[in-house]
Amino acid sequence: VYYFFGANFVGTLTEENYAWAGERIRLEVPRGFYDGAPIMMSWTWTVDASGVEHRPEAVRGRIRLHKGKIPRFDVTERVAAGQWQGYKFWGEVKSQDCITVYILISDRNVRVDMKRVPGT
Repeated sequence: VYYFFGANFVGTLTEENYAWAGERIRLEVPRGFYDGAPIMMSWTWTVDASGVEHRPEAVRGRIRLHKGKIPRFDVTERVAAGQWQGYKFWGEVKSQDCITVYILISDRNVRVDMKRVPGT
């Protein structure tokens, strides 16, 4: 697995109920990519479940790696605003510059292909 110290990845979140306009989503790996490392995902909803437009959302947690031909990870100890557990997310490391992330939204797995921000 790549170390990814200080890496940021961006992609487009598209979800039929809350992000139909295609919203920018960011994955931050501030201290590197290893078991227990902090990670954060942030984005803005087109309209949230309460009808609020462009409401920001963020979930932070800790990486748990899974060995295999394609390195996979999930996120433990998730916390979001208001101290709720936050959206479940996990992913696959495709290359040094690409990660695919899945987010559980309304009982559906939403896929987001992400590219590394140059210079991070």
